[in-house]
Order: sequence, then C-alpha cells, then structure tokens
Amino acid sequence: MHLFIATGIFIPEIGGPATYAAKLAKEMLKFNHQVTVLTYSATATDDFDKDLPYEVVRVKRTNKIKNYFNYYKKFKQLMRQHNYDVVYCFDHFSAGLPVSWANRKFNKKLLIRVGGDFIWERYIERTGDLVILRQFYERNLHTRQEKLRFRLIKWVFKQAHKIIFTTEFQRDIFISAYDFNLNKTAIIHNPVDQVTRSNNIHQENKEILFAGRFIPIKNLVRLINVFKKIKTDKKLVLIGAGPQKNELIKLSQNDPRIKIENNMSQKKLWYRLSQAYLFILPSLTDLNPNVVLEALALHKPIILTQENGLSTALQNNFKLINPLVDSELQTAVEYFLDNNNYQQWIDNLNVDFINYTWQKNIQQHLEIFSKL
Repeated sequence: MHLFIATGIFIPEIGGPATYAAKLAKEMLKFNHQVTVLTYSATATDDFDKDLPYEVVRVKRTNKIKNYFNYYKKFKQLMRQHNYDVVYCFDHFSAGLPVSWANRKFNKKLLIRVGGDFIWERYIERTGDLVILRQFYERNLHTRQEKLRFRLIKWVFKQAHKIIFTTEFQRDIFISAYDFNLNKTAIIHNPVDQVTRSNNIHQENKEILFAGRFIPIKNLVRLINVFKKIKTDKKLVLIGAGPQKNELIKLSQNDPRIKIENNMSQKKLWYRLSQAYLFILPSLTDLNPNVVLEALALHKPIILTQENGLSTALQNNFKLINPLVDSELQTAVEYFLDNNNYQQWIDNLNVDFINYTWQKNIQQHLEIFSKL
C-alpha cells in the first residue's frame, strides 16, 4: 500500500501532528508500505528530509489563502504522478480543506484525523476569549463567530470516508456539533513511546516543567501570573515555541525563578522530565496530551486541566484543576510543595498503563484502511 499523509506541520517543526505523522510514516515502512508526506513549511525544501526513508514534499508558507491554493495544486500534481491507495489528512482544515477539494477529481479513499479544533483555537487567538472547548460549542460560538469556517469544516467531514478521533471526549462534542453518523468515526488513541522510568524521585530538583506550544489555549499567561504569587525557590520552566513566546518572556522577566526555553528533541525532553520535580499542563482544554503520559511513565506528579480527553482510568493519577480558576492552580502547586504530600502522591501513582504500542496503533490503522 502507498499511504499519502497530508499534514499542516511536520518535523523538524514542533507539535503533536508533526511528531505523530513522522512516527506513523516510519512505522508504516516496517510493515513494507510506502509513504509520501505533504506539508506546509517555512521553506520549500529542508535538508532534514534527506535522512528520512520516505518522500516529503513541502509547500512554502506565504499568506493563508495562497497557502491553501498552493497546497491544493501540489496535491493534484502528486496525484497525477503516483497511484496512492489512501489519503490521510492530519487536520480538518489547513490540510483537510484543500485536499478534500482536490480529491473530488481523484476520489481516493480519504481519512480525516481530528486531533485538535481549528476554529476553537482561531476564535481564542482572534478574540482573547479564553473559553474551554465544550463551552465554545455550548454557547454556539462555532455558528455565530466562526460561521464560514464551521461550514467549510462540515463540508470536509462529508467528503471523508472515515473520521479518526484520538478521544471519545472530542468525538462526542463533534458528532453533536457537525451532525455526522457515529459509524463514520473511529477512535485511535495516541500510543506512548517507551520511556526510561526513573526510580529516583529527584526532590532535590527545582524545576516545575511545562512543555508544548506557546499559544493561548495552553493558558500560560495565567500559569506565570499564578506562579509569581507562590513562595518557593523552585523554578518554573516553560519549554517550547510559538507566537506567545515574546509575551511570555516579557511577562516573566522580573521573576528570576521563571525561565523560557526553546523547544528540544524528544530524548532531551524525556531527560528533563525524568529530572523534574513536577509537570504542569493548565490548558483550557487538552484532548490527548502525550507529554502528560510520558511524564506519568517517568513517575512524575502532574497538574492537569480537568478539561482533558485522557482515559477515565488515568484521572486519579492527576491533580485536576479548573483551568479558568487561578486559586485552583495555585492550591495545586502549593500542595506538591509540601514534601509529605509529594511523597504520598508518588507512592500512589499507577504507571502500569503503557500497553498501547505503535505496533498496535499501526495494526488498527491498517484494519481501517482495508475496510474503506
């Protein structure tokens, strides 16, 4: 089989879709399948691609409308040159829209993977209204404020032969909002790479970590402002990249305990996680954050938004907070600053959950592909 992956971002850029698409492509090769990746990119070519065992085609970003058109043209060009069996879009707008439009001519089997929510994120970036995902749809902001994009996405979902979700949490929201049949969907959870588990608690380490994109939905302005109120000699370290970086640097510059660091490789991040005191993900909503599972596998206490799509069986491992309430975040951090609370929490962690491997993930994908 020759799989065509269409994604909005791809390595070496950071972000869940970029990492997941690259890993899926690599794992598919182990099953003797071919893979081609189409992605937006800062450059038309990247030396990084020379070392990859599959083809990567890049569409250089210019402006949004032109980006979509160039992506559409490149997809059509590739479709004429090769015989792909399945087209797998890793988002439902930036890649999903131009590919769905172009695919009307080629009628390839089309899957749309939904790992985030484009119009919810754009609404928050545009308005500054820090609304959680459920409330975005409950308040009908998708039809009032994002009407055109909503209609386009609804059309994209109609073109798809299968819509892949990573969590039941988001699927339930989308089925109601976008009005498609449950039978058209499938759940493929994100696998967790095997990480080296540390037997040491590392209480001597003073880093409280966040790792991810610097964007409004991650709720990092609130995190910094709350941390400034907490009396501790521990450091808050935010690792990542994104459009809010300069704002976060400016906000934290008067507190030497707060550090903003550039994104790093997965192996380096795992090491930092293994040495950390605590991990925090205070997002407005976070659907299936792999970094949380990796931190848990490394036996770390975690403060997590209650608006998450992770398995209910895992929830007792997290200190859950309402992401819109400052006092809940502050109380959670201060709870773990108490050594007795910290030790008791670690003793009660259940980390025997990593049984969904990449091999199982690929097998689940192949089963879905075969039934299209």
